[in-house]
Amino acid sequence: MGASPIEDVLPLVPLQEGLWFHATYNPEDDDVYVGLCVLALDGPLDAAVLRSSLEVMLRRYPNLRASFVQRASGELIQVITRNSALPWEEVDLTPLPADAVADELDRVVAVRARGRFDLARGPLMGFTLVKTGPEAHRLVIRFHHILWDGWSSSLFLSGLFACYRSGGTDVGLPIARDYRDYLRWLATKNLDDSEEAWRKALSGLAGPTLVAGTRLPHGGAAQEQLELRMTRADSERLVAFARAHDVTLNTAVQAAWAVLLARRTGVSDVTFGATVSGRPIELDGVEDMIGLFVNTIPVRVRVTPEQSVPEFLREVRDGQLEVVEHHHVPLSRIQRWVGVGPLFDTAVTFQNYPDEFEGLLVDGDLRVSVVSARERTHLPLTLQVEPGEEIRLEVNYRPDVLRTPVVEELVAFLRTVLVDLADGAQRPVGALAASSPATGRGAADEADRVAPRADADSGPAAVPRSRWEDTLCGLFADILGVPAVGVDDDFFALGGDSLHAIRLTSRIRASLGRDVRTHHVFDVPTASGLAVLLEGLPPGRAPLRPTRHP
Repeated sequence: MGASPIEDVLPLVPLQEGLWFHATYNPEDDDVYVGLCVLALDGPLDAAVLRSSLEVMLRRYPNLRASFVQRASGELIQVITRNSALPWEEVDLTPLPADAVADELDRVVAVRARGRFDLARGPLMGFTLVKTGPEAHRLVIRFHHILWDGWSSSLFLSGLFACYRSGGTDVGLPIARDYRDYLRWLATKNLDDSEEAWRKALSGLAGPTLVAGTRLPHGGAAQEQLELRMTRADSERLVAFARAHDVTLNTAVQAAWAVLLARRTGVSDVTFGATVSGRPIELDGVEDMIGLFVNTIPVRVRVTPEQSVPEFLREVRDGQLEVVEHHHVPLSRIQRWVGVGPLFDTAVTFQNYPDEFEGLLVDGDLRVSVVSARERTHLPLTLQVEPGEEIRLEVNYRPDVLRTPVVEELVAFLRTVLVDLADGAQRPVGALAASSPATGRGAADEADRVAPRADADSGPAAVPRSRWEDTLCGLFADILGVPAVGVDDDFFALGGDSLHAIRLTSRIRASLGRDVRTHHVFDVPTASGLAVLLEGLPPGRAPLRPTRHP
């Protein structure tokens, strides 16, 4: 009897659950969490050795061979297969006329940028080597972010070219750290302590901070970017200012983002998302592990116009320090503890890992550099900060939610706040960017945003009128942990989130035998509406059987 093709079965980390939801919410939409990186390989290249090096990396890191499936119980797991063929292809453009190579290369990259991964069929990555000249190549790397974070992608490339230098082997490389070690650490954390810390941090919060209305359109909407580079002088002053007041550049940027949100929404107690590394310093060797460690957590900032800027920055810093040991907690759980639903629809990401591949000399005369890298998110507005001699600010936004002129105004306002921070430490917070155009609702309100879909009216809970409604009300109550649910009660207004919706669809398929999808719950979030919808759906597919560890 041969060995099982399954090497391991692992749980998902918090952010993987969220990415799985976004990938499966509507299979017909573009998946915004499919990443693309294009490397330029200039110089003599041995394609066979490069391919062997990639195969070695997949053997060294089993979690990169993962498939993500849902058990009949609704539990999500990642299944690691023993032998996964490397998704590899080669394209030779050298027979083309010289003036046609660039256009064809763009077309090849554009084709790889489109489409989705089937998360149930790993490995969730692909590699295309494009030859554009006698000693000129492009390596197009396509991957799903459910596999790794930015730090890990840097480690992957370092390991890949170390293998290349060793002739397509890992001879001389240290033993790869097992991602399971992190999962074991995660399993030891006490959520009771985390719940107390997060409840304290978010106590008294009146509601979420939303720039896109009360309900964000879901799906794979197109995204656009605006980039801003601060001058070297302004960058140096801002870094020196942060250091002089014992805060990080990240804290200064978060404080500026909070001021922007407060001015935009007219709310002084604001929240937004922050991407944290998620690599616990007490876990030996965690800095060398490849996998998904990052998490998105809420940042709460009270913006008081009369407060001095240094005091304001220290409060932002101290607020983060209070929850730093609880960065591993799933955002969905934090929101459930607070009980206000989604807490934000904007986020800030600070790149805290080095880019080591600009002009990297790999072997002999072979030089590697990053041509392009695509990072997207489902949120309507995100800020990515890259420190350096000239601080780079990249704002990604969804034009189906926010119009470009509005985002341009917000970016200009953010830059002014950051410059004002560095130039005048003793001014009050309310004086930051005082001369900038207004960004509040008075200047740009519903005309600048997609109108939110109205929630169901809240009134007395109506009783079920059919078997469908009765079953759905019971499932709502059971999954959300509430005593009773009326047929017109909104699933999300009762505390539901994306993970609850995933569990609900699994239970509906098992109980009512209809092929319901997660996006149906978002489209019709009441028992009465779902009951009507379910009657018109085809019979449900058989759920996956539980997978046992070999």
